[in-house]
Formats: sequence, C-alpha cells, structure tokens
Amino acid sequence: MIVRTVVSIVILLGCGTQAFAQKMVLFPDRYTCSNLLQLEGLEVDPQGKITFLYTPESVQLLTDYKTTIGWLQGYFTAWNELVRATHGNLTKGTRTAQWMTWIFNYCRAHPSGNLLNAANEFGTTLLGKSN
Repeated sequence: MIVRTVVSIVILLGCGTQAFAQKMVLFPDRYTCSNLLQLEGLEVDPQGKITFLYTPESVQLLTDYKTTIGWLQGYFTAWNELVRATHGNLTKGTRTAQWMTWIFNYCRAHPSGNLLNAANEFGTTLLGKSN
C-alpha cells in the first residue's frame, strides 16, 4: 500500500499533462539493473569517496553514479514527505554508498529489475526495520 501510494504520486507528479510528460525525464539513464551494475566499476569507499582514472568512460560512470544517487535522494525524500511511518527519516543515517551497495545486490538477485523496483524494495526494507 505504501509503495503504491508513493509510486502513484511520483507518476502523477511526472505526468500531469501530455506535453509536459514528453519533455520530462523521471529516471536516470541507467535505469535497468543490467545498466546499474556497470556502475560497480567505480571504486567507492564506505564513506562514499570515489576514486577513478580520468578517462571519458570513467567520467561517464561517475556522472551516472551521482545521477542515480540524486534520484534516490529525491525518491526517499518523497517517502519521507508522504509516508508517516518513516517519521521523516526513512534512510536512518545510512550513507549513499550503502544505498548503492544494496541496489547492486538487489540487481544481481533480480537481473530483469530496475531502479524503481530496487528503490521500493530498499525503502520497504528500511521502513520494516523501524517498525
């Protein structure tokens, strides 16, 4: 129920009018699990510091990684605003590097999944830990 409500609101916000929806991008380029797993090529320490060689490919990976984190931050903020059970703190002090590790594990277990599925499952898991 909670997941459906959040997804419905995200869809409604993103698709208010047909003309607006055609110009709006709701998800990062790396949306499918097979594409998200490519981001594991970056070296990220537990605090989220990223080390990489300066090549066009690694710069693109870094950009996509940061874009995915930004999308997750917005998505979890929506949960905090719309789901009372989060008490405004769904992520409970976890770091973005921990989020991505969880997302990667989800994607390995669900190769046909996508970022929205993974984010919903992660949010539900975090919410379950507080109840």
